[in-house]
Order: sequence, then structure tokens, then C-alpha cells
Amino acid sequence: TTNTITKYKARLNLHGGKQEFGVNYYETYAPVITWFAIRLMIVFALVFGWCLCQVDFVLAYTQAPIEMDMYMELPDGIEPKGGSKATHVLKLLSNLYGQKQAGRVWNQYLVDKLLDAGFSQSLIDDCVFYRGSVIFIVYVDDGIFLGRSDEQLTRMIRMLQEMGLRIDDQGHPADYVGVNIKKLSDGSYVFSQLALIEAILKDLGMSSSHKIKRVPMSSSKYLHAHIASKPFYECDQFNFNYRSVIGKLNYLAQTSRPDIIFAVHQLARFSADPRKDHGVAMMYLGMYLNHTKLIGIKFKIQPDKGFECYADADFAGAFSKEHSDEDPVV
Repeated sequence: TTNTITKYKARLNLHGGKQEFGVNYYETYAPVITWFAIRLMIVFALVFGWCLCQVDFVLAYTQAPIEMDMYMELPDGIEPKGGSKATHVLKLLSNLYGQKQAGRVWNQYLVDKLLDAGFSQSLIDDCVFYRGSVIFIVYVDDGIFLGRSDEQLTRMIRMLQEMGLRIDDQGHPADYVGVNIKKLSDGSYVFSQLALIEAILKDLGMSSSHKIKRVPMSSSKYLHAHIASKPFYECDQFNFNYRSVIGKLNYLAQTSRPDIIFAVHQLARFSADPRKDHGVAMMYLGMYLNHTKLIGIKFKIQPDKGFECYADADFAGAFSKEHSDEDPVV
């Protein structure tokens, strides 16, 4: 999340593109944690005063055993004794990066280990586990433990290590799945993504721009198909991929910047056939992010606040009707 190198890695990867369905792989799906669950963990820690601990599973995929017999050609730099690369291959003994099913095999291996350790798997989110007062969430090989005390979490991590899992205890969460998590002196938490915003601005060609907007979207401009407008990719003023930027904006909006959700969703509706007007609106949003790149979503206890509910009043984007078909239900 800071665009700085923390460590270097070297891995032996399998060429998954050479695998054949039904021969050396079948299912490939592996679940990942939702951001709803991640935010809920932070809320629990905030409300109950519990402790958080982030962990990383070292070379996670390789910790799981191989799913089926699989062989690979000898990589460069390895010469067999008494033969040649043409007559020798390597038989895989463990799960390897590059396999089509590698993520699924690792996930199933981790789930089995957690169940053996006494954890129960959530029926709502496959990546949420709980045992007594300890909750664990995992995104591929990055996890967060929530518990009553640091000592309780340390004991839990040590128990899993003794069961054969190679785990790196990284302490209190700081950077999780591309999001910076900062705990302030008043106990509140802030999610921010400065590096992602700067990457978006770079894509838009606004890295050094000083132009700013104070709202994500123009209130006087209604976006629609704009069929009469010039196609986006025929406009010389735009030098970026519309869909690529939408993908980054969508992740930013879902994780740390709910203030841009409406603008992003409006722009995303026209990803199949963007026009000049949509490109202009995206640049407008970029100017807003340029002005607000340092802010994020803040989680803070406010005892004076009760239950508040906000209605989606955009009429499902059908502004020509401008009335609700149904009454709201809470």
C-alpha cells in the first residue's frame, strides 16, 4: 500500500497453461473473504475493545500436498545426474504456484487444519472461522485473528504452528489486501489507499495535476448512453483504458472510499461503450480524488448516535421517472 519494496521473492512456478482439464486438474474455485466481513472485524475490535493480529502463511500454496500425480520439465539451471533434460522430469511432491487448482488445494488444506484445531466455519462466509471468543478471517494467504487479548491470539497462532502450518506473526494489522489500516490514539481505525489512488491518477495522466474538484461528480450533468457523443477510444484527450480504471475505482470504492460509490457505479454502467462524456466524468472524479487522496473511511464509536438508515434515492438510475415504485421497508 506504500509502493515500497519490503522483500524480494524467488519461486519455482508450474506452467499451468499446459495443464489439461480432466487429466491433471478439475475444480479451480477458491473463496476469498468479503470486505463486509473485514469491516465487521474492525467494528468488533472497536466496540468490544478486543485485539487484532495479522498473520501471513509463508509460501502458502506449497504447504499443501499435491492433489494428484503431476510432473514438470526440469527448469533451467538444473541438470540430472546420469541423464539429460530430454529423459528426466520432476515429480511434484507438494502444491506449486502456477497450477490452475493451486488456490483451491491450499484453501481446502487450510480449512481442514482449522477444523482440526477446533474452529467452526461460518455458514455465511466461507473465509470466516471462529473458536470460542477467537475469530479468524483469511484472504488467500493473509489472515487476521480477533480475540480478547494478545496472549490469547499468540497461543492460538502457536497451536496452529505446532500443527504444521508455517505462519508469520505480523502483529497489529497495518497493510491488509492493499488497504492501509491505521489505529489512531483515540482508538478509532482508518482505512486508506493512497497508493491505489496515485496509481489511478497516473493512469488518468493526472499524477502532477493541480486541478481539483470538491465533489465526486457534477450535480448538473446526468450521465446516460450519450449515443451522439464521440466514442471514448476515438478521443485524443484520453490516454487510458476505461475498463481498467473502472476496476481500480470499484475496488477503491468498496474498501475505503464509500464517498465515490455512486459516481463509480454511474461510470461503470457504460463500460461496454464509453463515450467522450463518460471520459470527461471520469476525469472529474480523478480531480476529486486528487484533492482528497489522503482521506479514508473512519471507524469510530459515537455513543450519542442511534440507529441511522439511509435510503437509496437515485430511483435506480431512472431519473426520467423520478418517483419510487415501492415504499421503503426497514
